Amino acid sequence: MIGVDLPGFGEAPEPAEPLSMRAHAELLADFLRSTGEAPVIVIGHSMGSQIAAELAARHPELVDALVLAGPTVDSTARSIRQQALSLLRDLIGERPKVLWRGAREYLRGGPNLAKKMRATIAHRPEEAYAAVRCPTLVLRGERDPMAPEDWCREILEAIPGSELETIPEHGHGTLISDAAAAATLIAAFSARV
Repeated sequence: MIGVDLPGFGEAPEPAEPLSMRAHAELLADFLRSTGEAPVIVIGHSMGSQIAAELAARHPELVDALVLAGPTVDSTARSIRQQALSLLRDLIGERPKVLWRGAREYLRGGPNLAKKMRATIAHRPEEAYAAVRCPTLVLRGERDPMAPEDWCREILEAIPGSELETIPEHGHGTLISDAAAAATLIAAFSARV
C-alpha cells in the first residue's frame, strides 16, 4: 500500500499556486509510472476522489479499480458557500479525532486554502466519472452531507458496473473516525476485482 501526500496537503510542501484536479492526477500518473507498481487500486477520499477519478479516466492503464470515498463536489452544490454549509453540517456531532485532524489540515492550508477550495469546486468530476471504465466502489458515511446519496447515485449511473456501500452512523470523515468499517468494505471490494 502506498499513501501519497499531494502538493500542499499532509506533509507535502505548498506549491506556489494550488494545482487543479487534473494536474494532481497527472502528478499521480507520473509517480505511479516511476514506481513501476501500476496498475493499482486507487482510493481517493473527499477531494481525493475527484483526483482519483481523473487519474482513472485519463490513465486507465494505471488503475485496476477505484474507490471513491465521500466523493465531492455534488453537482447541485457547486459553490464555496454550499460546500462550506455542508461541511459545517457534517462537523456537528463529528468525533473529536475527525475535528482535530480536519482543523489541523485546514489551518495548514494557510493563505492558499480559498484557492484550493476554488480549484476543487471548479472541477466537474461528473465529466471524469463518465470516462471511468474500471471497477469502482463508491463509499459514503450515512450522515455525509458532502457526499449525499443522490450525488453518489448519480456517480453510479455515470460509471458502468459501479457499486455503492454506506457506512451506518458516520459522516464525511468515516475513513478517519472508523477506518475498520471502511477497510472491511474496501478489502471485500478489492477481493472481487
